[in-house]
Amino acid sequence: MIKTKIEYRKLDLSNYKEAISLQKSIFPLEEGTFNILQSIDFNLFKEITNIDYDLKFLEYYLMYVNDKIVGISGLYQISNFNNELWLGWFGIDKKYRNNGYGERLLKYTIDKAKGMNVAVLRLYTDYNDNFNAVKLYEKIGFTGEKYTNEPLDYDCRIYSLPLNEKKLELWNNRYAGVKGYDEFENSLNKEKVLKQYDMYLKSISN
Repeated sequence: MIKTKIEYRKLDLSNYKEAISLQKSIFPLEEGTFNILQSIDFNLFKEITNIDYDLKFLEYYLMYVNDKIVGISGLYQISNFNNELWLGWFGIDKKYRNNGYGERLLKYTIDKAKGMNVAVLRLYTDYNDNFNAVKLYEKIGFTGEKYTNEPLDYDCRIYSLPLNEKKLELWNNRYAGVKGYDEFENSLNKEKVLKQYDMYLKSISN
């Protein structure tokens, strides 16, 4: 009997192409290329693109099962919100769903968040299109709220999970800047930027 080997690896310059491919596979209608590239190194991203997106912290984790990438998850922190983190691009490859990998990856990410001394982990999602993920969030203990502060063309919900013993402070429909992320992802020529990253990798390998 073959034993299943599960590993978690931080997204970096050695696996970012795998991560981009997986993100596009899981979320075919949503773009995350620049967000993924930025997570590797804020300064490098700014040097290549001349764009400085307003995040204090951004980190992604890749889940491998028997050395095959099956999932992605991440944490980010918005400036001026020092006591909370947000979950980003959490998902499992369709071929590997219904095996418990999503729950394991989410719990791994929550443990990462708990180690960063913040009070709350939040996320926003399309309630209808991501209903299976929503059920997992609720199973784990997230509390959901309808988000209507921005004009969005989907049923946006913000979910929050307390990470310590203090009473959970809900989001309460404050402005979250969801539309600003889409503008960020559509601001540059992706093929050009990816070529620049290829050139950078070649330059540091010589």
